[in-house]
Amino acid sequence: MCFRLSDFGHICAVVDDVLFLPRKTLTMRKTFVFLLFAFGLARCGDAPKPGTSQLSASQPSVPATLRGYYILGNEVNMLRNCADNKQYWVVDATGTLDSLYSEACFPAPIPYEAVYAVLTGTLGPRDSPGYASEADGTFTVRRVDTLQAKTMFNACMPYEFWCHGTEPFWGLEISEAEGGIFFKNIAHERGAQYAWTEPVTDGKTSWVYETYNDEESLKIAIKKEKCSDGMSDIEYGYSVQVTIGEEILRGCAVRGGERIPGPTY
Repeated sequence: MCFRLSDFGHICAVVDDVLFLPRKTLTMRKTFVFLLFAFGLARCGDAPKPGTSQLSASQPSVPATLRGYYILGNEVNMLRNCADNKQYWVVDATGTLDSLYSEACFPAPIPYEAVYAVLTGTLGPRDSPGYASEADGTFTVRRVDTLQAKTMFNACMPYEFWCHGTEPFWGLEISEAEGGIFFKNIAHERGAQYAWTEPVTDGKTSWVYETYNDEESLKIAIKKEKCSDGMSDIEYGYSVQVTIGEEILRGCAVRGGERIPGPTY
Protein backbone atom coordinates (compact mmCIF):
# COMPACT_ATOMS: atom_id res chain seq x y z
CA MET A 1 0.00 0.00 0.00
CA CYS A 2 2.82 2.37 -0.76
CA PHE A 3 3.24 2.84 2.98
CA ARG A 4 6.47 4.01 4.49
CA LEU A 5 6.58 1.68 7.49
CA SER A 6 6.57 -1.42 5.27
CA ASP A 7 7.38 0.29 1.97
CA PHE A 8 4.32 -0.08 1.23
CA GLY A 9 -26.81 9.65 -9.92
CA HIS A 10 -29.45 8.26 -8.52
CA ILE A 11 -28.45 5.03 -6.94
CA CYS A 12 -26.54 6.94 -4.22
CA ALA A 13 -29.76 7.73 -2.34
CA VAL A 14 -30.63 4.03 -2.23
CA VAL A 15 -27.23 3.25 -0.75
CA ASP A 16 -27.74 5.80 2.02
CA ASP A 17 -30.87 3.90 3.08
CA VAL A 18 -29.19 0.49 2.91
CA LEU A 19 -26.11 1.49 4.87
CA PHE A 20 -28.10 1.96 8.07
CA LEU A 21 -30.41 -1.07 7.85
CA PRO A 22 -29.86 -3.89 10.41
CA ARG A 23 -27.76 -6.77 9.16
CA LYS A 24 -30.19 -9.42 7.97
CA THR A 25 -28.45 -12.21 6.12
CA LEU A 26 -24.81 -12.79 5.16
CA THR A 27 -25.81 -13.24 1.53
CA MET A 28 -27.50 -9.83 1.46
CA ARG A 29 -24.44 -8.19 3.05
CA LYS A 30 -22.08 -9.86 0.59
CA THR A 31 -24.15 -8.71 -2.39
CA PHE A 32 -24.34 -5.15 -1.09
CA VAL A 33 -20.66 -4.92 -0.22
CA PHE A 34 -19.78 -6.21 -3.67
CA LEU A 35 -21.87 -3.50 -5.26
CA LEU A 36 -20.21 -0.93 -3.02
CA PHE A 37 -16.78 -2.26 -3.97
CA ALA A 38 -17.40 -2.75 -7.70
CA PHE A 39 -19.39 0.34 -8.52
CA GLY A 40 -18.16 2.76 -5.85
CA LEU A 41 -21.53 3.47 -4.32
CA ALA A 42 -20.55 5.88 -1.57
CA ARG A 43 -22.60 7.75 1.01
CA CYS A 44 -24.25 10.88 -0.34
CA GLY A 45 -23.11 14.28 0.79
CA ASP A 46 -20.30 16.67 0.14
CA ALA A 47 -17.05 16.08 2.01
CA PRO A 48 -15.36 19.03 3.65
CA LYS A 49 -12.62 20.63 1.61
CA PRO A 50 -9.24 18.98 2.31
CA GLY A 51 -6.50 21.00 3.98
CA THR A 52 -2.79 20.84 4.34
CA SER A 53 -0.29 22.49 6.63
CA GLN A 54 3.43 22.70 7.22
CA LEU A 55 4.45 22.23 10.85
CA SER A 56 7.60 22.25 12.91
CA ALA A 57 8.06 21.09 16.48
CA SER A 58 7.82 24.69 17.74
CA GLN A 59 4.48 25.43 16.08
CA PRO A 60 1.07 24.90 17.73
CA SER A 61 -1.55 22.44 16.51
CA VAL A 62 -3.45 23.53 13.40
CA PRO A 63 -7.12 22.69 12.66
CA ALA A 64 -7.53 20.80 9.39
CA THR A 65 -9.74 18.46 7.39
CA LEU A 66 -7.73 15.83 5.53
CA ARG A 67 -8.83 13.46 2.78
CA GLY A 68 -6.79 10.35 2.14
CA TYR A 69 -6.16 6.70 2.89
CA TYR A 70 -6.29 5.46 6.47
CA ILE A 71 -4.48 2.31 7.65
CA LEU A 72 -4.87 0.66 11.05
CA GLY A 73 -3.00 -2.41 12.25
CA ASN A 74 -0.41 -3.73 14.64
CA GLU A 75 1.72 -0.69 15.59
CA VAL A 76 0.32 1.22 12.60
CA ASN A 77 -2.22 4.04 12.77
CA MET A 78 -1.57 6.26 9.79
CA LEU A 79 -3.34 8.62 7.39
CA ARG A 80 -1.80 9.32 3.99
CA ASN A 81 -3.06 12.70 2.84
CA CYS A 82 -3.95 12.71 -0.85
CA ALA A 83 -3.40 16.46 -1.26
CA ASP A 84 0.34 16.40 -0.55
CA ASN A 85 1.16 12.68 -0.04
CA LYS A 86 2.29 13.37 3.54
CA GLN A 87 1.73 10.67 6.16
CA TYR A 88 0.40 11.49 9.62
CA TRP A 89 0.35 9.38 12.75
CA VAL A 90 -3.27 9.34 13.92
CA VAL A 91 -4.44 9.98 17.47
CA ASP A 92 -8.11 9.02 17.76
CA ALA A 93 -9.90 11.42 20.08
CA THR A 94 -13.31 10.07 18.97
CA GLY A 95 -12.80 6.49 20.09
CA THR A 96 -14.62 5.27 16.97
CA LEU A 97 -11.95 4.72 14.31
CA ASP A 98 -11.24 1.10 15.30
CA SER A 99 -14.82 -0.09 14.82
CA LEU A 100 -15.45 2.06 11.75
CA TYR A 101 -12.27 0.74 10.14
CA SER A 102 -13.38 -2.87 10.71
CA GLU A 103 -16.75 -2.10 9.13
CA ALA A 104 -15.11 -0.47 6.10
CA CYS A 105 -12.94 -3.57 5.52
CA PHE A 106 -15.82 -6.07 5.92
CA PRO A 107 -16.35 -8.78 4.72
CA ALA A 108 -12.96 -9.48 3.10
CA PRO A 109 -10.35 -7.54 5.05
CA ILE A 110 -6.81 -7.20 3.73
CA PRO A 111 -4.04 -6.96 6.34
CA TYR A 112 -3.13 -3.28 6.71
CA GLU A 113 -5.83 -2.34 4.23
CA ALA A 114 -6.15 1.29 3.16
CA VAL A 115 -9.68 2.72 3.39
CA TYR A 116 -10.96 6.06 2.16
CA ALA A 117 -11.21 8.67 4.90
CA VAL A 118 -12.20 12.29 5.38
CA LEU A 119 -11.20 13.30 8.92
CA THR A 120 -11.33 16.58 10.81
CA GLY A 121 -8.97 17.38 13.63
CA THR A 122 -5.69 19.11 14.44
CA LEU A 123 -2.25 18.72 12.90
CA GLY A 124 0.72 18.60 15.22
CA PRO A 125 4.49 18.09 14.97
CA ARG A 126 6.15 14.73 14.52
CA ASP A 127 6.06 12.50 17.58
CA SER A 128 9.35 11.07 18.78
CA PRO A 129 8.73 7.56 20.16
CA GLY A 130 8.43 4.39 18.05
CA TYR A 131 6.90 4.19 14.61
CA ALA A 132 5.20 7.58 15.01
CA SER A 133 8.60 9.20 14.57
CA GLU A 134 8.67 8.06 10.92
CA ALA A 135 5.55 10.07 10.05
CA ASP A 136 5.53 13.66 8.77
CA GLY A 137 3.51 14.74 11.80
CA THR A 138 0.60 13.82 14.03
CA PHE A 139 -3.10 14.24 13.34
CA THR A 140 -5.54 14.19 16.23
CA VAL A 141 -8.94 13.16 14.88
CA ARG A 142 -11.87 14.94 16.50
CA ARG A 143 -14.55 14.13 13.93
CA VAL A 144 -14.95 11.31 11.41
CA ASP A 145 -16.63 12.75 8.31
CA THR A 146 -16.21 9.68 6.09
CA LEU A 147 -14.63 6.27 6.56
CA GLN A 148 -15.51 3.70 3.91
CA ALA A 149 -14.12 1.07 1.59
CA LYS A 150 -11.85 2.42 -1.11
CA THR A 151 -13.43 2.26 -4.58
CA MET A 152 -12.63 3.50 -8.05
CA PHE A 153 -15.09 6.34 -7.43
CA ASN A 154 -13.54 7.70 -4.25
CA ALA A 155 -9.92 6.80 -5.05
CA CYS A 156 -7.72 9.86 -4.53
CA MET A 157 -4.46 8.24 -5.68
CA PRO A 158 -3.69 6.93 -9.16
CA TYR A 159 -4.40 3.34 -10.14
CA GLU A 160 -3.72 1.42 -13.35
CA PHE A 161 -6.80 -0.81 -13.31
CA TRP A 162 -9.78 -1.55 -11.12
CA CYS A 163 -11.27 -4.97 -11.82
CA HIS A 164 -14.32 -6.89 -10.62
CA GLY A 165 -16.38 -9.96 -11.38
CA THR A 166 -19.34 -12.03 -10.28
CA GLU A 167 -19.95 -15.69 -9.45
CA PRO A 168 -18.18 -15.35 -7.11
CA PHE A 169 -18.17 -11.65 -6.31
CA TRP A 170 -14.62 -10.31 -6.28
CA GLY A 171 -12.69 -7.09 -6.80
CA LEU A 172 -9.08 -6.14 -7.48
CA GLU A 173 -7.11 -2.89 -7.63
CA ILE A 174 -3.72 -2.47 -9.35
CA SER A 175 -1.84 0.64 -8.19
CA GLU A 176 1.82 1.45 -8.60
CA ALA A 177 1.26 4.64 -6.58
CA GLU A 178 0.14 2.52 -3.62
CA GLY A 179 2.83 -0.06 -4.30
CA GLY A 180 0.58 -3.08 -4.51
CA ILE A 181 -2.16 -5.21 -6.02
CA PHE A 182 -5.14 -5.60 -3.70
CA PHE A 183 -7.62 -8.47 -4.04
CA LYS A 184 -10.95 -9.11 -2.32
CA ASN A 185 -12.98 -12.28 -2.75
CA ILE A 186 -16.27 -11.12 -1.28
CA ALA A 187 -17.96 -14.51 -1.58
CA HIS A 188 -15.16 -16.26 0.32
CA GLU A 189 -14.64 -13.35 2.74
CA ARG A 190 -10.97 -13.28 1.88
CA GLY A 191 -8.60 -10.42 1.13
CA ALA A 192 -4.95 -10.41 0.08
CA GLN A 193 -2.21 -8.00 -0.95
CA TYR A 194 0.49 -8.69 -3.55
CA ALA A 195 3.60 -6.81 -4.57
CA TRP A 196 3.11 -4.46 -7.52
CA THR A 197 5.07 -5.53 -10.57
CA GLU A 198 5.68 -4.04 -14.00
CA PRO A 199 3.28 -5.60 -16.52
CA VAL A 200 4.16 -7.19 -19.81
CA THR A 201 2.22 -4.96 -22.20
CA ASP A 202 1.99 -3.53 -25.68
CA GLY A 203 0.72 -0.34 -24.06
CA LYS A 204 -2.56 -0.39 -25.94
CA THR A 205 -4.50 -3.66 -25.90
CA SER A 206 -2.90 -6.12 -23.51
CA TRP A 207 -1.46 -6.09 -19.97
CA VAL A 208 -0.21 -9.10 -18.02
CA TYR A 209 0.82 -8.82 -14.36
CA GLU A 210 2.52 -11.71 -12.58
CA THR A 211 3.29 -11.41 -8.89
CA TYR A 212 3.05 -13.28 -5.60
CA ASN A 213 2.81 -13.01 -1.82
CA ASP A 214 3.87 -15.37 0.97
CA GLU A 215 1.02 -17.77 0.20
CA GLU A 216 0.41 -17.92 -3.54
CA SER A 217 1.10 -16.58 -7.01
CA LEU A 218 -1.16 -14.21 -8.92
CA LYS A 219 -1.54 -13.63 -12.66
CA ILE A 220 -3.75 -10.92 -14.15
CA ALA A 221 -4.41 -10.78 -17.89
CA ILE A 222 -6.26 -7.67 -19.11
CA LYS A 223 -7.44 -7.13 -22.69
CA LYS A 224 -8.94 -4.08 -24.35
CA GLU A 225 -12.31 -5.41 -25.52
CA LYS A 226 -15.99 -4.99 -24.71
CA CYS A 227 -17.00 -6.65 -21.47
CA SER A 228 -20.18 -7.23 -19.46
CA ASP A 229 -20.16 -8.15 -15.79
CA GLY A 230 -23.30 -10.27 -16.24
CA MET A 231 -25.09 -8.32 -13.53
CA SER A 232 -25.85 -4.94 -15.07
CA ASP A 233 -26.24 -3.32 -18.48
CA ILE A 234 -22.95 -1.47 -18.08
CA GLU A 235 -20.50 -2.03 -20.93
CA TYR A 236 -16.85 -1.95 -19.91
CA GLY A 237 -13.89 -1.41 -22.22
CA TYR A 238 -11.61 -4.10 -20.77
CA SER A 239 -11.91 -7.77 -19.83
CA VAL A 240 -9.78 -9.48 -17.19
CA GLN A 241 -8.83 -13.00 -16.21
CA VAL A 242 -7.31 -13.51 -12.77
CA THR A 243 -5.48 -16.71 -11.82
CA ILE A 244 -4.82 -17.22 -8.11
CA GLY A 245 -3.12 -20.52 -7.47
CA GLU A 246 -5.44 -23.00 -9.20
CA GLU A 247 -8.49 -20.71 -9.20
CA ILE A 248 -9.48 -18.74 -12.31
CA LEU A 249 -11.77 -15.70 -12.11
CA ARG A 250 -13.14 -13.65 -14.99
CA GLY A 251 -14.60 -10.18 -15.07
CA CYS A 252 -14.30 -6.62 -16.36
CA ALA A 253 -11.87 -3.78 -15.72
CA VAL A 254 -11.70 0.02 -15.69
CA ARG A 255 -8.43 1.69 -16.66
CA GLY A 256 -7.18 4.53 -14.51
CA GLY A 257 -7.49 7.95 -16.09
CA GLU A 258 -10.33 6.92 -18.38
CA ARG A 259 -14.03 7.61 -17.97
CA ILE A 260 -15.69 5.20 -15.57
CA PRO A 261 -18.63 3.61 -17.45
CA GLY A 262 -22.10 3.93 -16.00
CA PRO A 263 -25.51 2.39 -16.61
CA THR A 264 -27.47 3.24 -19.74
CA TYR A 265 -31.15 4.05 -19.45
